[in-house]
Amino acid sequence: MPPTMATMRAPLAVARSLLLAVSFAACNASVDQFTASAHYMCPEQQVQLAWRVTGSGTMKSVPPLASLPDGPVDDQGQVTVAPMASTSVELHVTRFLGHPTSSTQELRVLGASPTPEPMAVSLADPSAGCGNGNVWATVHAQRFSNDLKVATASSHAGDGRTYTVAHAGVQATVSPGALSTQFAGLPILGDWVLTSPLAAGEVCGTPTLPRSLVVDVFTQCVPGEAR
Repeated sequence: MPPTMATMRAPLAVARSLLLAVSFAACNASVDQFTASAHYMCPEQQVQLAWRVTGSGTMKSVPPLASLPDGPVDDQGQVTVAPMASTSVELHVTRFLGHPTSSTQELRVLGASPTPEPMAVSLADPSAGCGNGNVWATVHAQRFSNDLKVATASSHAGDGRTYTVAHAGVQATVSPGALSTQFAGLPILGDWVLTSPLAAGEVCGTPTLPRSLVVDVFTQCVPGEAR
């Protein structure tokens, strides 16, 4: 049976729809970059925000930041802010005929009271290893301000393992029910190497190993050192 006009038009209609869909997708707004130099910090500590967008961007902070008024921003830029309290900064981008998009940076401001931060790492991490009766891995603590200091370190709730912890040239034992002050005054930023003896029944290279290693590091802002 020869093709009818209707059957010939159908593929053309589908092709036009696909072309329009691709065209509109190409017009979608995008957040190509939105970063913060730190996500955990002390009050009034300076943090740099950097962004790059495709489309028309606006920024909004909750609570408001004096150094970053709500409103339009350039397609690319950076700004230094110094939040007094934990702040959420949203970057919203629109584009003609395209779909809008948003991205958010959460800036968590800590106080003088020690705050627990779990230093956890999966044993699937490239830094992990097992041998000679031990299992180990490295936590790369990169989200923190260099001004955020360690108060104490302790075992994580529910974890009965004992760890040898190495950080910033200092090594200490962290065991259940005890607080270690060996790292007091050091920045939390940097690598934390966690090493723990194999428990009874655990064998390297088998599912008997824990999924992750973790210790709690308590951080604090020391008055006069947060600027």
